[in-house]
Amino acid sequence: MEATVLVCLVMGLVSALFALDSGACVGGFDAVCMMSAPANMVTLILSTVTLVPVSACLITVWLDARDGVDGEHQSLLSGEGDATSKRPRRVITYLYAGHLLSAWGDRMWGFAVPILFMDIF
Repeated sequence: MEATVLVCLVMGLVSALFALDSGACVGGFDAVCMMSAPANMVTLILSTVTLVPVSACLITVWLDARDGVDGEHQSLLSGEGDATSKRPRRVITYLYAGHLLSAWGDRMWGFAVPILFMDIF
């Protein structure tokens, strides 16, 4: 398994657990709450938004793996197919996912966190 896939799986699992816990707390199940109400709302938003690029990366890895299996039946020296290697879809997806998380994180720290700190303190 590729290292990026392992990281995506771990991040997806952690984000899903945080989203489920925060969603349960926001939904009224106070027995499972690990944090205060404002922190739960922020955690719910963060964990849900993190699941979007993680899901996109996992889907493109699956699509690349499926396309690789489909293209293995062509002989390399015949004129049927293109012998040059294609760039995997996941490279572009990783680029966009990294940019999305970086830009979104900058905006979050610039605007949302000071408002959250004003609410907490």
